[in-house]
Amino acid sequence: MDGTAAIRLLGPFELEVGGRPAEVRSTGGRAVVAALALRAGAVVPLERLAHDLWDEPPPNWRKNLHVRVSRLRRSLDEQGVDAAAVVDTRSDGYVVPVAHDRVDVSRFDALVSRGRDLAEQGDPGAAHEVLAAALALFRGEPLGDLADAPAGRAEIRRLGEARAATVDLDHDLLLELGRPEAVVGGVEAALAEDPLRERRWAQLMVALYRSGRQSDALRAFQRARALLGEELGIEPGPELRRLEAAVLVQDPLLDGPAPRRHGVPVDAAAAAVGPGTGVDAASAWVERQRALPLVGRRGERDLLRAAWRRVSGERVGGVAWITGDPGVGKTRLAAELAAEAAEDGALVLAARCVPGSGTGTILAAAAALGVPEQSDAGDLDLLSSAGLTWTAGAVERLEAVLRERPVVLVLDDVQWAAPDVVGVLRHLLDRPLPLPEPVPLLGVLLVQAGPPLPPGLSGLVGDTGRVPVQLRLDLGPLDDEDALDLLAGRLGLPRGAPALPALIDLVRDTAGNPGRLVQVAERAGPGPPPPGGLAVVGVPPVIEAGVADRLALLSPPARRVVAVAAVVGPSFLASDVAVAADLDVDGVVDALEEATAARLLDVGEAVDGGWSFASAAEHLVVAGRVSPARRALVESRLGR
Repeated sequence: MDGTAAIRLLGPFELEVGGRPAEVRSTGGRAVVAALALRAGAVVPLERLAHDLWDEPPPNWRKNLHVRVSRLRRSLDEQGVDAAAVVDTRSDGYVVPVAHDRVDVSRFDALVSRGRDLAEQGDPGAAHEVLAAALALFRGEPLGDLADAPAGRAEIRRLGEARAATVDLDHDLLLELGRPEAVVGGVEAALAEDPLRERRWAQLMVALYRSGRQSDALRAFQRARALLGEELGIEPGPELRRLEAAVLVQDPLLDGPAPRRHGVPVDAAAAAVGPGTGVDAASAWVERQRALPLVGRRGERDLLRAAWRRVSGERVGGVAWITGDPGVGKTRLAAELAAEAAEDGALVLAARCVPGSGTGTILAAAAALGVPEQSDAGDLDLLSSAGLTWTAGAVERLEAVLRERPVVLVLDDVQWAAPDVVGVLRHLLDRPLPLPEPVPLLGVLLVQAGPPLPPGLSGLVGDTGRVPVQLRLDLGPLDDEDALDLLAGRLGLPRGAPALPALIDLVRDTAGNPGRLVQVAERAGPGPPPPGGLAVVGVPPVIEAGVADRLALLSPPARRVVAVAAVVGPSFLASDVAVAADLDVDGVVDALEEATAARLLDVGEAVDGGWSFASAAEHLVVAGRVSPARRALVESRLGR
C-alpha cells in the first residue's frame, strides 16, 4: 500500500497516510503540518516556520517547534502511522514529503488554472466541469488551525478571493452554456457570502432575465442599489446601471448565450455582437415593440407618417424629436414608424444610448423588414455592438446607402448620449453630406423628459432648425378614455363598458401613462383588480426602477427633501416640509424645484406653495425608501 500522505486543509483538517485516516490531536501539531503543507515538498527553515506560526515568535520558539513535532510523531507512531511520511526532519528545517497534488490547496490551484485555460480556449463545458471539481474540494472554512497565524491569515485571504473568483467564472460559464436557472440559486448563495460583489448582482440579473423573470431581474437591481446605498453610501456602478437599462427595454442582446472572453464580467448590455447579427436583432426589436399596444396617438402617428412621406418622397433630410416621460410610448411610436418605413423599402437603423456607456448600447443594427436580399451586409454594420462607432468609412457607407434608398435612424434615450454620439449627429447636420443631391434621411430622436441634456445636445436641438423636415412631439399621458380602454384590454375585460372604480383608481395612480398601465395589468393579473389603486395592487418593479433612476439624478440634499416630503404626504406645502426637514424654506424650494425638473413632483398654481408628487407611483416608491428612523423623526417634528 502507498504510504504517501494526503492532507486536506480546505475545511476541517484531515490527514490520510497510505489510504487510512490519521488523527492529529493537538492544535499545535495541526498548525505545523498545515504550514508545512502549504509548501509541500519543500524544506521550510525553522526561522521561516516560526514566522509563519507567530506574529512575534516567543523566546523559546525553537524548543516549542521541536516539542510540537515530537508530540506529533509520537501520536502518529501510536496509531501505526509512519510519521516521516507526514513530517520529516532535514538539517535546516522540516518538510512535508508529498507531491503538490496530495494537498487539496495545491490541487485546487491546479484545477482552477486548468479551468481558466479551457475557458480561454473556448470550451465552456469542459471548463465548468473542471471548476466544479475545484470548488467541490472546499468542505468548510479553510485552514482553521492557522487562522491566528501570519501564514494562515494571508493564505485564507488568498483562498477566499480565489474561490470567489472561481465561483463567479463558473457562473459566467453556466450562462454561456445556456443554463440560467442553475445560476440563480448559485448566485443567491454566493451573494449571501459577499453581498457587495457587483459582478454577482449582474450575473443574477442576467440569469433571472434569461429565465423569463424580468421583474425579478429588476428587483435584484433594486436590492443591489439599496444594499450599496445602506452599506457604502454609493450608487451601483456603470455595468449594473447599463444592465438595468437593457432589462427595462428588453434589449435583444440579453436573450440567450453570447460568446464571451474569460475574465470579462457579465455585462450583457454591452456584449459583443458579430457582423451579420444585427438584422435579426433589429427585427426582434421592432416586433417586440409592436407587440405592445398602441392606443390613441392618432394625431402623432399622422404627423410622423407625414414627415416620413415628405423625406422619402422629396428625398430630403428630416429630424423628428419625440419627448416624454418614461413609459409614455416614445419607443412604441417610433417602432410603428420604423415598420412602415421598412415596408416602403427603407433601411432602418435603431440604437439606444445608455447612461455611463462610452458611446451607447446597440438595440439593433438594422431592420430586416423590407431590406432587399441583395443588400450588402456591410450596410447593416453602421452601428457596432460596442457602441456607435462612426468612422469615416462608416459615414461613407451611410452615404452610399442613402444614394440607393431612404434611411430612418432611430436613437432612443438621447438624453444619455455620449459626446461622440452628439458629434455624429452634428456631423450629419453640419457637413452637409457631399452628395450631388439632397439625401433622404429621417432622424427620429427620442428624449426622456426630466434628465438634463448632455453637453452639446442643447445646441443641436437649435441647429436642427435648418433641416428641411422638422417635427417636435411632446407625448403626454393618454386621455382617460384611451387609458381605461388600454387597461381593460390588458386585464381581459370588455372594452367600452362602464369603467370599474378600480380601473379609474389605477389610471389616476399611473397618471395615464401607457407603459405603466401595461406593467400594472401584468402585476394585477387577468380580471377585475381590487379597489384601492397602486397602494393595494403594488408598484411593479419596472415602474419602481424608473422612479428610482430619476431619484438618483437628484443631488443628495434634494433626495433628502423629497424623502421628507413623501412622509408629509402625496400633497404638501413647502413650509411643512421645511419644518419636517429642519431646513429653511428657500433651501427646500430649491430642492423641490430640482425634483420637479426631474419629473418627480408637480407644482400647483396656488400662491401658498402647494406641491404634489407626479403620481401615486412616485409617492409610493419614494415613501417606501424612507427608513423607519427618518419617518419617526419627521413625524415627531410635525407633531403627529
